[in-house]
Amino acid sequence: MISFVRYFLHFLLGASWAIAVLGALYSFFNFHHIGYILSLFYGGLLGIILALFFYILIALFEANVKLRDNRS
Repeated sequence: MISFVRYFLHFLLGASWAIAVLGALYSFFNFHHIGYILSLFYGGLLGIILALFFYILIALFEANVKLRDNRS
């Protein structure tokens, strides 16, 4: 069960980066009049926030697994 959760969180982290890249590309091609850097920022913001959230979840999960291993 622990390995499944670990792999699932890593999958969600990768999916978050994919959302960031696709969102940035979508904004780049549809809102190029706003400005390239600004549109890339807004397009990738959701994916980056999700990636950071799942990265924190992975770190907490790994710390919990290490504590559990040390107790046994």
